[in-house]
Amino acid sequence: MILDSLWAEGVSAGPAHALQALVSRLRRALGSAGDVAQLAGGYRLAVDAADVDALRFERLAAEGRDHLRAGAPQAAAAALGEAVALWGDRPGAEPTVVAAVAPAVATRLAHASAEAVAGLADAELALGRAEAAAARLTALLAEHPVHERAAALLMDALAAQGRQADALALYERVRETLADVLGADPGAALRERHLRLLRAERPATDTAQAGRSNLPAPLTSFVGRDDDLARIGTLLGSGRLVTVLGPGGAGKTRLAVEAARRHRHAYRDGVWMIDLAPVTEPAKIGAALPATIGLRGSALFETSAGLRGDPVGELDVLADRLDGRESLLLVDNCEHVIDAVAHLIAALLSRCAALRVLATSREPLAVDGEALVPLGPLALPGPDEEAGRACRTASVRLFSERAAAVRPGFEVDEHNLAEVLHVVRSLDGLPLALELAAARLRTLALADLASGLSDRFRLLTTGSRTAFPRHRTLRAVIAWSWDLLGADARTVAERVSVLPGGVTPASAAAVCADTGVPAAEIPELLAGLVDRSLLQLAPDTGRYRMLETLREYGLERLAEQGALAGVRDLAARHHAGLVARHDALLRGPEQLDALRVLHAEYDNVLAALRHLCDTGDVDGATALAVDLAWYWQTLGRHPDATYCLGRAVALPVERPGMQRDIAEGLLALNTAATQGSLVNDWIRERRAELRALADRLLGYPELPGLRGVLTARAGHPGQGRGAAGGPPAADRRARCVAGRHGPHVPGPAGRERGPPRPGPQRRARRAGVLRPSGRPLGPGQGAAAARAHPAVRRRSRRCTRRPGPGQTAGPRVRVAQPRRRDLRRSAPGRPARAAR
Repeated sequence: MILDSLWAEGVSAGPAHALQALVSRLRRALGSAGDVAQLAGGYRLAVDAADVDALRFERLAAEGRDHLRAGAPQAAAAALGEAVALWGDRPGAEPTVVAAVAPAVATRLAHASAEAVAGLADAELALGRAEAAAARLTALLAEHPVHERAAALLMDALAAQGRQADALALYERVRETLADVLGADPGAALRERHLRLLRAERPATDTAQAGRSNLPAPLTSFVGRDDDLARIGTLLGSGRLVTVLGPGGAGKTRLAVEAARRHRHAYRDGVWMIDLAPVTEPAKIGAALPATIGLRGSALFETSAGLRGDPVGELDVLADRLDGRESLLLVDNCEHVIDAVAHLIAALLSRCAALRVLATSREPLAVDGEALVPLGPLALPGPDEEAGRACRTASVRLFSERAAAVRPGFEVDEHNLAEVLHVVRSLDGLPLALELAAARLRTLALADLASGLSDRFRLLTTGSRTAFPRHRTLRAVIAWSWDLLGADARTVAERVSVLPGGVTPASAAAVCADTGVPAAEIPELLAGLVDRSLLQLAPDTGRYRMLETLREYGLERLAEQGALAGVRDLAARHHAGLVARHDALLRGPEQLDALRVLHAEYDNVLAALRHLCDTGDVDGATALAVDLAWYWQTLGRHPDATYCLGRAVALPVERPGMQRDIAEGLLALNTAATQGSLVNDWIRERRAELRALADRLLGYPELPGLRGVLTARAGHPGQGRGAAGGPPAADRRARCVAGRHGPHVPGPAGRERGPPRPGPQRRARRAGVLRPSGRPLGPGQGAAAARAHPAVRRRSRRCTRRPGPGQTAGPRVRVAQPRRRDLRRSAPGRPARAAR
């Protein structure tokens, strides 16, 4: 493609060499060979996006458009002025160099440049610079005589200078040009301005527009939420009631105000905001609306309605005043009077056909025709996000902008990025929490702020003095939501906060077992918490998640009640039982389902294990860690196994038993698996200790399940090829125990061999294949234990176990079987063959 773009006619000879020469010249011009990197099949210009004029122009133009829609002409003029200056002469013309390589991109850039000039003129008009706007638009129309937006703005600029005649003449010229060139009539914007000029009306100014709105002017920048703004605009265009939902501190009010401001021109009779935060009695809502939106006579009507005792009359007068008006009502903070608001809005919408309502609440209004915009936290950087992209995420941008406002010169760079990411992730990307945290940088270092978030409710208390008390601190915002819950819902919310890995109806019922909440009502109560924005539902899994900040508040409430330890005990018992049930399924046809369940509950299981260790429950912690061993082994999570088993084994115990020895053996096995190339040295250093452990294990009458066999094998990790440099011993030992071959192994032609005669039985008992009573161990234990003990011949053949009929295909497991002659029957009078 590069060759075709550079030499459309073709180059006489050696095009590759000619291209290489040009690349060399480009590298010299840029000053670095690394700026032009060679890839398979071509070259890539490795420069930052801010250094590319076209990309920088598009970014500035987009910022200017956003400021213009938000009613910030000063910021719009600054951004668009920089974009227009960067473009240079001839706005609307396609860049020749870009057109030769990417014609579609050149066309897009040309259109964007013309729109940038028109937008800059629009901002200048709003700032009272009519002459500068007129000169700019005249030049643009000379190059693009059918640009209707430029023509409409130029008519406004001329009328603002008192040149109505020139504006009318301009309209006639544009109308004729449109008819000649496109065969079309002027659009609605041009026709409206023409009629206004004929009626001798002045163009609408910002002051006049402000008279039809009581929206508060923004004091800070609006960051992120582009998708939510677009969704609100779409829903207001297609419906009449939109409710923004979200937990306290998610930025519902700011988003709704921003959306209303950007769409205020679409409502002829204005946009009106009604804040219900100060309204404490539902009966006063009807009287609050007329007073807020400036309808006259509301006081007289309130008096007459009160004398009549007729609440319906209040609605009648309000509906009569709003009927026929093309207005948008922004009803903010509905949650504490939700029923009264829902009835009032439903009645108004049914009687006022041109009315639209944008509401904010922590739960839906549940009115016919309601469209919901669920509002979650701001976008967070991914765990492996590249530094540049992480700094551009909405949560980091909000924190850095608010921090720079209280600490001039604050910037996010490679030195403090890790601490900033810790702050935004710890606070779940909640806008209010991020703003409160940024305000603390006035008196705290960033490192101190990041480390102090473990006590976030004490730390984040420096809210706005002008805000309502329940909006000033993080604790007050969440407490307001908590206090609106019923008793059962509050109990469930507090108790599920002990589950960091998500909530299911079963786990919620388990932690509420000792309360008066009926188990049958748990699913409905969880759904109610979702409606009130205290839980989030993952539709694909059916699990519920509580934001970390809300979880911390719930834990604090439980601690105040003295119930935290008891609830964690309930959660630990529930998850220990869940792991024990699914551990057995990991070695059967239901393995995949069991893995999915354990994976989903893994964080909760680890929390349960930590609680058992912290409370000194040796038996519970050891049993849970041992039950997790096969899950860790299957997924290769040896570091997790080493840490958790190490914590369980480190608990003091008076008399160690079999379960403790099994845990020590599993710890040794997983520790060896994490040693890498140092595994042989690690084994040699602990050979005596490991042999003693194996002897203790093999001294028990029986070893429960495959864990016992696994640990018995771990007791002799240095024997065989593993210690001599063969395959890693830990991996080989883990593969040795998955079979189900006991001492009764089918022989050739389907015949089944009987039990070994006395000589081999004795050796089998020594090896752990048989119990002292002579009965064989369970399925899968005999062969592996026989291989585990040095008294039995250890040569083996390996095979791959495949799923049998009716079984689910899972991961293939390497199975070790003893050679048949190792345990074969001895002929009469012939001694058993000694093991080598």
